[in-house]
Amino acid sequence: MKQKRDVLLATLGLGTREAARVQKNPHRTLESWREKKENIFAFRGSEKTLSRAPGRPEIIPFKVELIVFMKDKRRESLPLTASIIA
Repeated sequence: MKQKRDVLLATLGLGTREAARVQKNPHRTLESWREKKENIFAFRGSEKTLSRAPGRPEIIPFKVELIVFMKDKRRESLPLTASIIA
């Protein structure tokens, strides 16, 4: 949010394409931020919640063993398919 606010304030009075070139952001991104300007400046939540790593947590409890198994099979020049692993 801070980056969006800074970019929006720095590009006041500039056209979308010129502002995008100056800020080195895609013009469509800047256009989208300008459309949502009121929400961006009204946001009062924690910046920390927005910076968490995206994606699902890993659920394979035997990840290390699986990698070792796969590397061993490759070292032995054996075929490695999903049916062998399952």
